[in-house]
Amino acid sequence: MVYSFGCSLEARLKKLGSHEGFVITILFWFVLGMIGSIPFVLSGITIVDSVFESISGVTTTGATVLTAIEDLPKSLLIYRQLLQWIGGMGLIILVVAIMPSFGIGGSQLFKMDAPGFDSSEKADAHH
Repeated sequence: MVYSFGCSLEARLKKLGSHEGFVITILFWFVLGMIGSIPFVLSGITIVDSVFESISGVTTTGATVLTAIEDLPKSLLIYRQLLQWIGGMGLIILVVAIMPSFGIGGSQLFKMDAPGFDSSEKADAHH
């Protein structure tokens, strides 16, 4: 049963394009960020700051709006670091396993990250 579900999911993933892949990724980060903000809210941090910290961790940006991080409970500091670690692992999984099934590989990621670079232009040595 699990095998048939996996095959069915693989067939559906092959039908999706790069646009759908990016939408799924953004929605996943957003939903995970919302759920991940709950411990921050329960510790007394405002909702906006909690959501920012959670999404920052999940997307591995490392940005923070908290001013006195050293004053937070150690459990919340560990949770914050785990969010960043999970976010980093998620990015690796996204790039290695999921994006190729949407037809996005290393060269497409490089082109997205380097605006203005045209890989079709050849570098010629000027004599």
